[in-house]
Amino acid sequence: MMLSQADLHELSGLELRPAISVLMPTHHAGPDIRQDPIRLKNLLRHVERQLDERGLSTSEIARLTGPAHDLLDDRAFWRHAEEGLAVYAAPNFFRAYRSPQPFRERAMVTERFHVTQLFPLISEDRRFYVLALSQNDVRLIEATRTAATQVDLGELPKSLSEALLTEAPGQELQHHVVSAVGGSRAAMFHGHGPGLENRKDEIRQFFHQLDRGLHPFLTDRQAPLVVAGVDYLLPLYREANTHPRLLAEGIHGNPEGDSPASLGARAWNIVRRHLKEADEGAALDRYQQLAGSGRVSADLPTVLRAAHEGRVAHLFLTTDVERWGTFEPDSGAVTLREGPGAAVEDLLNVAAIHAFRRGAPVHVLDRPRVPGGGDLAAICRY
Repeated sequence: MMLSQADLHELSGLELRPAISVLMPTHHAGPDIRQDPIRLKNLLRHVERQLDERGLSTSEIARLTGPAHDLLDDRAFWRHAEEGLAVYAAPNFFRAYRSPQPFRERAMVTERFHVTQLFPLISEDRRFYVLALSQNDVRLIEATRTAATQVDLGELPKSLSEALLTEAPGQELQHHVVSAVGGSRAAMFHGHGPGLENRKDEIRQFFHQLDRGLHPFLTDRQAPLVVAGVDYLLPLYREANTHPRLLAEGIHGNPEGDSPASLGARAWNIVRRHLKEADEGAALDRYQQLAGSGRVSADLPTVLRAAHEGRVAHLFLTTDVERWGTFEPDSGAVTLREGPGAAVEDLLNVAAIHAFRRGAPVHVLDRPRVPGGGDLAAICRY
């Protein structure tokens, strides 16, 4: 299961105890695939020790961790692994989420689910485009986070082969012009050269024609565009492109066998990172603009109280560390502890949950990028 914003709302709002959170990196290729179930098994043993220390019986522990243990021998589950896995369990509750980015390894039994590493995975659902380029296939896909539809390009050439037609070996290239959509004209080529890699001038000319022909279909000029293709095609298309939101990162490899849904999902991971970086940059700039105004803080108790009261507009934090302690919402009292324990929580996680559930974006940053020089900081609404 892939995580959605609704899933994060559910996880962050549940008050089921004990709350088990297991996060780990996973692999979808290579020899490490076989080690991932073993890694999960070891993390579950760590969870079971924590549950035993809390006084739970053997049968209670088995009921809580049983669904996670069932994953260990589920070959179909591991065949579809991505870069990370998050498992959450509580009385009468179990969820497992795959992630396109790796998680730092964690196995916790706390008062609520530990969700700070999940925030980079969610973003507002926005429209974007995928342009898939290959020798035998040119496709435009309009997509969102959850849907992808191939666009009918009318009379535009459907492939590079159609635009760069080949005939007998050794023949010189010639070209003629055919009508394209909207009355534009696309260059068509005949002959055989040493390969598409060595026909850059012809490909460039075709890409300029394709770019012009795509204008009527790329109706949202603010929607990001991701190009998919083999490595030598991507820079050539970027030279020809005039869409203002073409992203620097593309999908590398021949996309011919990929469905619109598959290309949309791969492109969404690129779009999500792009949106995240843009949103983070704007929020960090805003923090600096408000420095000294009383509307920003990097003090943990101050930020916790503001998050609980719904006054946080943007929250910044790191997942490199945890800050264990207790927070009393009624009094705002914060007590720091050495490590986890009964009624002790990661206060960074608590701040993130309060801020998120009251409508504030949560920006997860490497520790040196967190403003104020600490582990968390906030811009307040007032």
